[in-house]
Amino acid sequence: PPALSEVGLRVADGELLVLAGPSGCGKTSLLRVIAGLAGPHAGRVWIGGDEVTGLRPARRQVSMVFQEYALLRDRTLAGNIGFPLEVRRVETSERDRRVREQARPLGILGVLGRRPARLGAGQLQAAATARALVREGRVLLMDEPLVHLDARGREAARLEVRRLHRETGLTIVYATNDPVEAMALGDRIAVMRRGTIVQVGEPSAVYRHPADTFVGTMLGSPPMRLVEGEVGSEHGSLHVDLGGQRLALDGVAGEWPGLAGRAGHRVLVGVRVDALAPARGGEPFLDCLRGEVVAVEHHGERTLVEVLLAGTATAVVAPYPVGEGPAPGAQAEVRVRADRLAFFDPDGIALAPPG
Repeated sequence: PPALSEVGLRVADGELLVLAGPSGCGKTSLLRVIAGLAGPHAGRVWIGGDEVTGLRPARRQVSMVFQEYALLRDRTLAGNIGFPLEVRRVETSERDRRVREQARPLGILGVLGRRPARLGAGQLQAAATARALVREGRVLLMDEPLVHLDARGREAARLEVRRLHRETGLTIVYATNDPVEAMALGDRIAVMRRGTIVQVGEPSAVYRHPADTFVGTMLGSPPMRLVEGEVGSEHGSLHVDLGGQRLALDGVAGEWPGLAGRAGHRVLVGVRVDALAPARGGEPFLDCLRGEVVAVEHHGERTLVEVLLAGTATAVVAPYPVGEGPAPGAQAEVRVRADRLAFFDPDGIALAPPG
């Protein structure tokens, strides 16, 4: 099968667009086509209003940060960062000035004299980014550049990427398989699957209204849980039955217009952690779901409780205040915000998602 199929994507000048999707979905292939490292069998590539489909990579004014940093072991960081300028025969004094100019905000000015083997992953990532920036291209492509960093390093590096984008105004196309990274970085997100783009939009829009269950479960941490149910209508009001538990859908039909025509039909209900909350005494029963606690995770600022819904084979994840989560094996009741649910047909396609 082709690595990419019928991909159409427009990136605005100065935008930070994230390509999100699992390994092998085509993110790297698309970046390589933009950079000129691979040629499309059909279609065209335009950069800044100019068609560049037939141009060699060196003439496209595109820089790329690879997943593997590809730094030369026998050169210092300064030598690695300045290598693109050396190839273009930029004078030494100007080359040194531009290397230091890029290294300073990335925090590696003090280690420019060291070789890659003596540095940590964060410093290597910063050096690879500085090497790409020193070329002063029109587009910066970043192919999972933070994959080798630990959790704390990734968080710091994400902030650095946002700062870099804000201060330079560069057009950046950033590929990642990390849903947290995608949501945190992108002005827009393009979700990819099997060489195609499934959905493009602002992070909040794609998160709230995924086009299908693949997008819904791809974004968010913990991921969206899918519960099988059946839509019903009684006295003009919609509800969904989840394994014998009824959940009112008043006010939701306007946001998911496809629900109105699904009465008596099966649906998949997408439940995210922010759609749930601990139930308190005196709340209406129809606003709650019951089940057995099967797992508890402590995350410092909150406790995540996994509840196997009664009458179903699916567990949902509800947030509790620190120290208040029930223990595994206990019965729990969680309150549901129906306006934060997503609804799909049995094939996984969203029921008339907005736009």
